[in-house]
Amino acid sequence: MRQHARASISGVALIVSATLAHAQVERGAIRGIVTDAGGRPLAGARVMVKNTDIRTMTGMDGAYFLPGVWPGETKVVAQRVGFELQSMTIAVKQGDTARADIVMPVVTALSAVETNAEATSARMAGFEERRARGGGAFITRADIEKRRPSKLSEMLRGVAGVSIKSNASAGQQPVVEIERSSSSISNGTCEVQLYVDGHPYPRGNIDDFPPETVQGVEIYRGGSELPAELRAQNAGCGAIGIWTRDPSLIRRKP
Repeated sequence: MRQHARASISGVALIVSATLAHAQVERGAIRGIVTDAGGRPLAGARVMVKNTDIRTMTGMDGAYFLPGVWPGETKVVAQRVGFELQSMTIAVKQGDTARADIVMPVVTALSAVETNAEATSARMAGFEERRARGGGAFITRADIEKRRPSKLSEMLRGVAGVSIKSNASAGQQPVVEIERSSSSISNGTCEVQLYVDGHPYPRGNIDDFPPETVQGVEIYRGGSELPAELRAQNAGCGAIGIWTRDPSLIRRKP
């Protein structure tokens, strides 16, 4: 009886192991680069697999990577302020990485100056409301133009409760820490959450975005400062929200 029980348990274990192994290789991935119509990489574009929670943001080189995609035909969607939404259907093979480079044309408008100004004002309304309420630290476009930093992280130097630490590895981007949670961060149990245009930007860095591409930055140094919009997120150690500029405004006024 015991031998039979052991054999049954072993059989179940083998089945479970085989199932887990199959599940691990069953999914695929999608990677690619998002560019504008001129072939320039677009940083801060939101790329997602439609009808799933698989999503990411492009880095400075416009590259993105979407892991854990089920095999078969799936739709990839790319969004970026000032550009037309793009989607494409991709065939993902089991355990393979499919390639999907996406070109995003600039949104056309009858009156570019007025339309872009109105769109920027509407998109930044929440930012301005939170800035008026206080409770965090805010960096505006005017602040950036006044200081003209070479990197966005330089704008955070001097913000109370925030420290910028250089990465020991050559060529690596600096690490932003919130002082009241720095001990937790150093233990690897807590990190400052980064948002771009209202969306989480996991594994990203504030210097992924050149200063000329940023409209504003909001910094919250702990749970007590978090606005209602972020309170439900895992941002108890602090959060930084980056708001990007309309690309046409960047070209007119570097």
